[in-house]
Amino acid sequence: MHAGMSEAQVIYALCENAAILPFAKRIATTGWAPVDQPVVVMDGRRPVVYEGNRRLCVLKVLRNPDLAPKSKRTSLRKLASRSQIPSKIRVAVAPDEYQAEIFIYGKHAQDGFTLRWRPISQATFIVQRLATGETPEDIARDFELKAEDIARAVMALEFFRLCAIAPLSPSARRLVEDPDSFPYSTVFERLVVPVQTRNKLGLEFTPTGLKCPPPEAILPVLAKILSDAADETIDTRKLHDESQQIGYLNRLKLPPLRAEKSVADIIASSPQAQLPVPTPSRKAAPPGRSTPKSTKASSKLLPANFVCEVAQEKLLEIIEEAKDLDINTKPFACAVVLRCLLEGAIQAAIRARKLRQTVSNHFHKSPDFVSIGELLKQMDKGGVLDFGLDSEARRGLKHLYTNGPLSVDVLHLYVHNPHWPVTPQSVRQLREAVLPVLSAALAK
Repeated sequence: MHAGMSEAQVIYALCENAAILPFAKRIATTGWAPVDQPVVVMDGRRPVVYEGNRRLCVLKVLRNPDLAPKSKRTSLRKLASRSQIPSKIRVAVAPDEYQAEIFIYGKHAQDGFTLRWRPISQATFIVQRLATGETPEDIARDFELKAEDIARAVMALEFFRLCAIAPLSPSARRLVEDPDSFPYSTVFERLVVPVQTRNKLGLEFTPTGLKCPPPEAILPVLAKILSDAADETIDTRKLHDESQQIGYLNRLKLPPLRAEKSVADIIASSPQAQLPVPTPSRKAAPPGRSTPKSTKASSKLLPANFVCEVAQEKLLEIIEEAKDLDINTKPFACAVVLRCLLEGAIQAAIRARKLRQTVSNHFHKSPDFVSIGELLKQMDKGGVLDFGLDSEARRGLKHLYTNGPLSVDVLHLYVHNPHWPVTPQSVRQLREAVLPVLSAALAK
């Protein structure tokens, strides 16, 4: 949400950009549950909602549907008539954001590390904490985990990311596109955790992470295993004990496999990625200027020859500073700057091309209140925001606004989202997808 928005504007924006009707239906049907309580952080004496803005929004529009956009009012009135909506609710108050994070984690992962959050989401949360400099001892203490829980989380996430770059069938690909759908129990717990099956796959748990055979040897094997999981050739019942697990791997007739490479190194050097990586093309560049070369090999956030032709002083300063930001040493800063730069570039392009009224008419609201996802979707369609993107750039764009890291707001991306770990590799992938959009938006 933009600073300075009124409460009514925030509610309207949330109704437009968030899926509130399913949640409203649940509240109207089953009532407000204690688990729904928002988390509040004290900013001095002022309480600020840290988690739960959408839930509060739903309560407010159920009590007063006129606060919502006209298209949703009829549905909300019907839902509100079926239940008594509370006028007061309890909230959890945390003294600071760090304690709020601990509370949120505890709510999603009750009884330690086993419930509510799916395993890959849990693993991502822990790995993100490690990436910020917290020690395993700190995490174990704060979240009541054991050392082996943290070590296994690192291995699980690396294994998941290794699976994601395998040559997967369409059905297997769907299992890794959403980490919550990943067959963790079948594949990781039944085939990777047991020592005998792990050895047959050539996988090795080490203090620094997971090791595996060379990619050309292990990735086709993982593709076959995930295909069998997707087709339900294997599941937890069919791999219930050691004899079934070993029997399944024997039927695959695996060649001898030996751990030789770090999975982290394989992922970092892989041309494949969780995001499409379009290469800026001449077609996407405005006439008379060169397209920046691919920055895959560069550690700087933006290439030195990146050009901004939109006369916006603050934007120009951000771009110059971004050319000095090092992804390897400051991935979180780079991710935030890249996200903010993209939104600022599109808004600057709308002003420079005198499209504010056109965009306002199309979305029925000020361009300042249009979400980044909506803007990117229009750029993909080439309608009111036709910036001349080629098909390759649009493929990357579609992933960004559908289920990728730009499909959610900034706070969700960098604080709550368990599916996009902020690492040098993930920031490079995001940069390669975003760079063509920046080039097109910042051209005259």
